[in-house]
Amino acid sequence: MINLEKLFENFLSAAVKNFPGKYKTPADLEEDMPKLYEKWLNTPAKSLGGLSPTAYVDELDKKGLIFDYITEILSSGGEVSDVVTEKMLQNPDAVFELPSMCRSGNEALVSYAAENLQKTESKEADEVFLEAAANAEANPALRRYAYEYLSSGKERLLDELLELSETLDGDAKDFLMEILACYKGDKRVYYALVTMLYRAENVPLYADLLAKYDDPAAIDVLKSFADENPEINYQEFLELRYAVERLGGEWTAEKDFSEDPLYKFQHEDEKTGRENPLDELEKAVKAETAYKRDDDSDGYVS
Repeated sequence: MINLEKLFENFLSAAVKNFPGKYKTPADLEEDMPKLYEKWLNTPAKSLGGLSPTAYVDELDKKGLIFDYITEILSSGGEVSDVVTEKMLQNPDAVFELPSMCRSGNEALVSYAAENLQKTESKEADEVFLEAAANAEANPALRRYAYEYLSSGKERLLDELLELSETLDGDAKDFLMEILACYKGDKRVYYALVTMLYRAENVPLYADLLAKYDDPAAIDVLKSFADENPEINYQEFLELRYAVERLGGEWTAEKDFSEDPLYKFQHEDEKTGRENPLDELEKAVKAETAYKRDDDSDGYVS
């Protein structure tokens, strides 16, 4: 099968060669790109049997070969042309074929399929991404697309996400809670985050997610957790403090961490003069807090 992206590249090279005065710089070519692409789509080519790229793709689709074409191109290291993707998404079989591609072992195929499955907003897309979110061993690229999809205002899936979270533990649970933290305003999510904080299995993560959830009620929760758990380490203490400050609260708690390995490492840097990445992290958090704070109120601007 013909690689249409390479064919388009050849078309552009010919345009530059034939009109050297017009395309002196890459910027000149970029400016004309929409027109050139439209012309290419409708220009018959010998390598396509006299068909234009648009007609060639239409033929692939009519013969039921559009998904085979995509698989072959991606499996050989090529890129799928936009004209192919647009036609594929119009095919009613896309919601069945794309999930199969998502479960393949080819990274390029998984990423392509997941990106385009998102666009279908279908029941099949919901199922694929929920399955990937719940499986810590799923393809990392697929999980990234699952996060994007499920965290982007899918209120219709909120009940299912909450129910699913109750069945998980470990990394899969944490991943799903990161998604749920994007659904602000639902108290079920807030209470689930608080519950996970108090389990103390991953204090830094859940302190951060409570700050991300952006409910000021979490300020007292975070402070109380620190008071009630004197065994917390230096990293956990810092993350709790940062979360409170991001929510607009003030942190007054103190604790002796002189024996904590991370604390000793940080302060050893101070003695030797080495730059410490933790200092940069603290500066970044303070800068973000200052940016978000509304100087005319006690809260935060959205």
